Formats: sequence, structure tokens, C-alpha cells
Amino acid sequence: MDKLIIQLGTMILGVIIVFLAACIGGTILWAVYEHIFALFPSAMEHGILAETIGWWDAVCVTWIFAILVKGTPAAAKQSSS
Repeated sequence: MDKLIIQLGTMILGVIIVFLAACIGGTILWAVYEHIFALFPSAMEHGILAETIGWWDAVCVTWIFAILVKGTPAAAKQSSS
């Protein structure tokens, strides 16, 4: 029973840490988003990037990107070593 509680607590703590990291990354993305167009001037014209992005949308994009990067074969190879 104690092992189950420890595993559950570890899982909840991991989710909280990943969520906080996504909030920090999303806040950074949200803060610099309007300056991205200086780097990629034609991205908005061609519909690659949206004109504006909300804070929660930036957090969700960061969360999804983190999940996709975590699931790549290179990331799996590094974690197994």
C-alpha cells in the first residue's frame, strides 16, 4: 500500500512539475510572440503563424511541443542510456 501511495504521489508531482514548466515556457512564448514576426516577416501573411496568441494558448502549445519532443526516438534513446 505504501508503494502505491509513493508511486501516485510521484506521478502527481511529475504532472505538477511539467505543468509549471509549460506555464513558464508558455509565458515566455506569449511575451515574445509579437516580436517573432520580425524574424519571420512572411509567416503571418502566408498563414503559418496566427496574428495574436493568448496566454493559455501559448501554455497549451508549449505543453504539446514538450510531449512531442519527449516522444521522439532521440529523446527515448537518451533516456534509456
